[in-house]
Amino acid sequence: MVLAAPWVTRAAVSADRWLVRALLGPGGLARRVRDLEQTRTLAVDDAAARLRQVERDLHDGAQIRLAALAMHLLMAEGRSNAGIASALVVSAGAVEKHVASIFGKLGLPPSEGDNRRVLAVLRYLGS
Repeated sequence: MVLAAPWVTRAAVSADRWLVRALLGPGGLARRVRDLEQTRTLAVDDAAARLRQVERDLHDGAQIRLAALAMHLLMAEGRSNAGIASALVVSAGAVEKHVASIFGKLGLPPSEGDNRRVLAVLRYLGS
């Protein structure tokens, strides 16, 4: 009996440890709730990031269209690139790129002898 005492004690302690963990420790439900909280947090963060991206795209797109419209109106008034740049508080390079883009869309190549702004107005009025 004395030889079996350590084995019996170890079995009783193991059974007791198992019962304590099963009854008092985190169970399957607690792990499931923790996993759901983590996945919900990720889903909410992802949805918020997508919403911010959509709002930024909408705002930036409208702002670009308004700036282009203002630039077109100033060109129609006969302002130079420097005049447009100072009125819109943008760089002269940005105005030059935008004007070159307009001329490219209208099919007006750079020319020394022609005023492309006048040709662009004539082409617009002719269509």
